[in-house]
Amino acid sequence: MEANGRITGYILYYTLDKNMLIDDWVMEAISGDRLTHQVVDLNLDTVYYFRIQAKNAKGVGPLSEPVQFRTAKVELPDKMANDQGTIHPHLKEFY
Repeated sequence: MEANGRITGYILYYTLDKNMLIDDWVMEAISGDRLTHQVVDLNLDTVYYFRIQAKNAKGVGPLSEPVQFRTAKVELPDKMANDQGTIHPHLKEFY
């Protein structure tokens, strides 16, 4: 069991401008049992910034620092690629 209670979910935020207020970032809720998440409908060859926040029964944890990611220059096959728009478990180190 985690020190501050079991994680029940995550909030993923993303934006083109990392200096925007967090309330203006796009937000997606992710259930706590997920280790990956695919963000869809991103623009090609574009830099996005991502932040993530864990939730538990007591509320939300601190926001991660922004992580920069550039999307592919060309359309990829319709499958979940390992390096395109996916937040991987190794990003848990940012919590």
